[in-house]
Amino acid sequence: APASPAPTPVPGTATSVAIASGVDLMKLKATGTFGLTASYSNGTTGPVQGTWSADAPGVATVDNTGRVTANGAGETNIVAEFQGLRASQRLRVVPDYQGRWNGDFSVTGCSADGDFQRGNFCAEFPAGDLFALTMGLTQNRDAVSGPSDFGDLLGPVEGSIRTSGHLILSAGFTGSDDDIVIDVTLTDWEALTTDNERMTGRFALVIRTSGLQGSVRLDCELRIFGKTSTTPVAFESRTGGRMLGDAVTRAVKRR
Repeated sequence: APASPAPTPVPGTATSVAIASGVDLMKLKATGTFGLTASYSNGTTGPVQGTWSADAPGVATVDNTGRVTANGAGETNIVAEFQGLRASQRLRVVPDYQGRWNGDFSVTGCSADGDFQRGNFCAEFPAGDLFALTMGLTQNRDAVSGPSDFGDLLGPVEGSIRTSGHLILSAGFTGSDDDIVIDVTLTDWEALTTDNERMTGRFALVIRTSGLQGSVRLDCELRIFGKTSTTPVAFESRTGGRMLGDAVTRAVKRR
């Protein structure tokens, strides 16, 4: 008679489970599949099908196969249960800021001191005035950096993404036009994208120039600022906004 097949070894009692994924950060709209592994009392381990859930579905959801979908910025726990055992993994979701962004910003306010105030510098920057802006951003987890062009004033920006998804940037760079040296500080940048395609927010530019005492602060907001490419190259055809460097030079010369 033919030999009977050897019985399939039965693992011992499951003693623990672990989510088999090293992923702790995903970009908005991304998907990924998590697995679950059980450890048994006989020393063996193996994949198992658990029951999955997420405690903040607005941030991420997970189906019964462990497939996770990133829905919104924030943090959540991905939880799996098997035979009364439970495992969880903290997951953070951040917007996808990487790529080329192009558009314009508007001036919402202008304040000046020193020579800038005496020269009525803010007359060159009425509220609602539009200026061109491009950025080429590279994102590494929640760190963001890259070149920028604030309407003919060029320089690198860098910053990070808050848990809320807001992008915080800062920069300091120097340009020149007709032998006028222009020092620019980007400050108070706080912007957000909820769809990886359009960014809204506000920021300020503090401007100083050679030969003048004091400074001018332009409070600004992004007007139309969208991602035009996933490739983080900053410079392309601009929209209809004015060139900020030209406006600064005109204001200095008028004085």
